[in-house]
Amino acid sequence: MAKYYGHDPIELNKIYDLALQWKNDCLINDGWLLWPGESIWTLDNLQDFKRCFVDNPDETADSFEEKFKKQLAGESSDVTKLACELLFIYFLFPSDTNGKTKVNLIKKVASWKGLNVPLTSNLNVLLESKGIGKPGTAFHTRRPFELSYLCYIGLGIKRLNHSERNNLIDNHKDFRVFIDELRQRSNYAMRNIILHLLYPEYYERISSNGNKQQIYNEFKRIMKGSNFPDNIDDAIYKIRRYFEQKNPSSTFDFYNEPLVSMWKNEDPEKIVMEASEDYSIIDNDNFNERRQNKMTNDLNKNMVLFGPPGTGKTYSVIERALEIIDKEKYSNLINNPDKREAAVKEFKELLNIGQIAFCTFHQSYGYEEFVEGLRSDGNGGFEPRDGIFKMISNAARSSAKDNVKGYDFDEKKINFFKMSLGNTNDGEEDIFDYCLDHNVIGLGWGVDIDYSDCVDRKAIRKKYESKYGDQDSFNIVAVDRFKNRMTIGDIVFISHGNAKLKAIARVTGDYYYDENTTIEFNHFHKVEWLYVNKEPMVSVKQILINKNFSQQAIYMHSKDDINFNSLKSYLSPKGGMNRNYVLIIDEINRGNISKIFGELITLIEPDKRLDADNEVTVTLPYSNDSFGVPQNLYIIGTMNTADRSIALLDTALRRRFNFIELSPDYSILDTDVEGINVQKLLKAINDRIEYLYDQDHLIGHAYFIDKHLSVPKLVAIMKTKVIPLLQEYFYLDWEKLELLLGGATDNLQQQQEYFLFKKKLDPSQIFARNLEYDQSTKISYTIVAEPNEKALKRIYGDN
Repeated sequence: MAKYYGHDPIELNKIYDLALQWKNDCLINDGWLLWPGESIWTLDNLQDFKRCFVDNPDETADSFEEKFKKQLAGESSDVTKLACELLFIYFLFPSDTNGKTKVNLIKKVASWKGLNVPLTSNLNVLLESKGIGKPGTAFHTRRPFELSYLCYIGLGIKRLNHSERNNLIDNHKDFRVFIDELRQRSNYAMRNIILHLLYPEYYERISSNGNKQQIYNEFKRIMKGSNFPDNIDDAIYKIRRYFEQKNPSSTFDFYNEPLVSMWKNEDPEKIVMEASEDYSIIDNDNFNERRQNKMTNDLNKNMVLFGPPGTGKTYSVIERALEIIDKEKYSNLINNPDKREAAVKEFKELLNIGQIAFCTFHQSYGYEEFVEGLRSDGNGGFEPRDGIFKMISNAARSSAKDNVKGYDFDEKKINFFKMSLGNTNDGEEDIFDYCLDHNVIGLGWGVDIDYSDCVDRKAIRKKYESKYGDQDSFNIVAVDRFKNRMTIGDIVFISHGNAKLKAIARVTGDYYYDENTTIEFNHFHKVEWLYVNKEPMVSVKQILINKNFSQQAIYMHSKDDINFNSLKSYLSPKGGMNRNYVLIIDEINRGNISKIFGELITLIEPDKRLDADNEVTVTLPYSNDSFGVPQNLYIIGTMNTADRSIALLDTALRRRFNFIELSPDYSILDTDVEGINVQKLLKAINDRIEYLYDQDHLIGHAYFIDKHLSVPKLVAIMKTKVIPLLQEYFYLDWEKLELLLGGATDNLQQQQEYFLFKKKLDPSQIFARNLEYDQSTKISYTIVAEPNEKALKRIYGDN
């Protein structure tokens, strides 16, 4: 069965018992959960709650508690008690809110009416419970909508007679169909939570629709049987039954091994189960190998490539980033020097569309640039601006959540619009929800006039002025853009404020007027939703080129402002699902890690990321956004050990990153460049550096890689790249430089056979008139202007 017994079977059974009580006493009957003997779950109470809360959204920017208090202010004690019990059901499932917080909120709501919540065993269960699962950040930020959905379930059942309620709730599939039909859009987490609470034998503790879809897609592909159910819930149940039948003594959970590695696997090579009605047994060796691969991938979600200068860190970063993004697609470019130019081109394209981001740490780099900070809004005030880490994290999190319908558009043939669907305050989410539910976009301007027969702006103005007598220009402009400029096939960006994108739609129908809606919008186009992601929303910088959205409710975008490569990646047929993202941090060791990451350093750990067992989210200080690091974001840092030894790194950084050392690779260097053995040359220099200094300051092979290498080029590399590094390492110690470079000469005739020329400085000659000046002779060194091949050979002893 799908019932979860993970951390404490006795405690979890109490939660399932409470759900059973709610089903029998509150849904079938009109009973109670917190107030013994009272009739709380009545049709009248639910209707009153719907009127004051569901139908009366608070449009202010106040907190949930402040809004809830105002909405319940004029209601009876019975409605307040129902509100407390709705919260009680809402809090049964989540494990990412502690019991004390849950109970305190319920008590606070009751206190608004001067009520005391009886200290029943039910309340104690909630207080002591660790919950069943983590429904994610959106579940908490969308609390009003999840509670509204609970109210709709209650109302729908209460409108049935007692016998019909029994019959409905006795059949879990009938009940599933029933609650799905209550709301046209069924992507509420509460839908999945209620099915699990009431029917834990059949429905998994998976609150995320995205995770259910991902499980369905993966197992449908690897279970090649012909009898795979079309319904996602039925299919997941059949997957569970398969494993239970094969291993009757084991318990299974889709968020734990062995199942989680199968549907969250990130390797391109996936196991496949042979076709049969009952499916085949999984190859255990193959599965264990995949499981180990996944564990390795988790470790490598945060990696630092470190080594001396010139060891190929930049080269390796590009290849590792391509491998993370799509190993199969870029397989012919990885570890293929002949394809280097093509690999760099693909890398730059991924940078352009925002799937790879790049930054460099330095001493003045801080939290404001990396995570978020305040910037001028141009009006004398300040507004939060996302940093590079937050932007790519939100982009990765968005792409991992939703399937995207493919739309291979030709930008030359269509137009692109920006629209706002309601105010950015949570109170107007009902407008956006209505549009999602009905597959439309709506315009709030234009008031209650049907413009269906208006073919141009002049006709719109005439009709508007005939009714209202004034010349409100934007009403006319907005309707003209919506009615006459926007046509079938056009793409519409739905904004959230000026800096965020929460949906993309394709227009599929002409303008129409509808005066019978539940929102204050009357003008509509039918659309197909290509991309929807309310939490977290994508930064507009992922779509536009160095621009934010304007505040106008509707306008047409200049095509010059749109990053079409990035937009097409969002609307590609494979969609955003499971796309990996890469953040590259160059010179990661040069930044102040505590200053840059702040409290977020913990969130990058694999087990603290979103959807992990120990998921951690934080509320950011400037925007108050809830933030977590998604599983599909990989962080690659680079560090030059000549700047700072790995032993001196910030401890927090060392604990959270997997360090991969890149050393000089002599094997890829030439052994005969016009008689010069480059391998021996570099190795001789490095052996001496290691003896005189340490391994962190070796010279990398990359300095000597050139398709057209020659003796003059080798000399130039030594003089302009290698010797300046050696001078930096051994400051003013020319005697060591002499040891490193195979000696020095004081013979002018032989100086071209060396890199260093030395001469004696005799004070008696320099200070000829100061005969009493008594100082010893000194040696002066200079770098030879034009060394020859003998100078190169002298370094590794082949003269």
